[in-house]
Amino acid sequence: MKLTLSLAAATLLAASTAYAQSYPSEPVTLVVPYGPGGASDLAGRALAESAREYLGQPVTVVNQAGAGGMTGARDVVQADPDGYTLLLARVGMALSPAVNENSSVDWDEYTFISPLEATPMILAVADDSPYESVEDLLEGIENDPGAMSYAASGATAIDGFTVQSLLADAEMDPLTAATLIPLPWGW
Repeated sequence: MKLTLSLAAATLLAASTAYAQSYPSEPVTLVVPYGPGGASDLAGRALAESAREYLGQPVTVVNQAGAGGMTGARDVVQADPDGYTLLLARVGMALSPAVNENSSVDWDEYTFISPLEATPMILAVADDSPYESVEDLLEGIENDPGAMSYAASGATAIDGFTVQSLLADAEMDPLTAATLIPLPWGW
């Protein structure tokens, strides 16, 4: 019985190794749907470097910025579904179809493979600010709607969505409570 289990395990290992060696048989393209130099680009390049070791093929990072990441997402969705063109997706790739009925990519056009990283969100104010707690800040926003602004990559990027969620949870209209100032680099 021990010999049978050993032979079965060896056969499975050999079969899985042979299957794994069939992909990839050529270089892989990783589309980062934002400009170079930002957090997404750095994450994509780190992934490409690590993946090369495991895949045995080069992984080329291609930056395709535009439309809050949806330009690159659209290009990947339209590529051959052969596993050789991958998307470094961000939260916005999933949020856009959920909140925008005219999104260039539908939610079900993606096949999510794995999470890549966790990005912490930090709420901070200037050292000399009168706000010393989240409650103080929310009270200030509520008392003077629209007077405060925040910078974010876009409404469906994680930084913008986090602020909008905070405002909505405080029962404020995220569109009028504070003003979104889009970051120019779109990362």
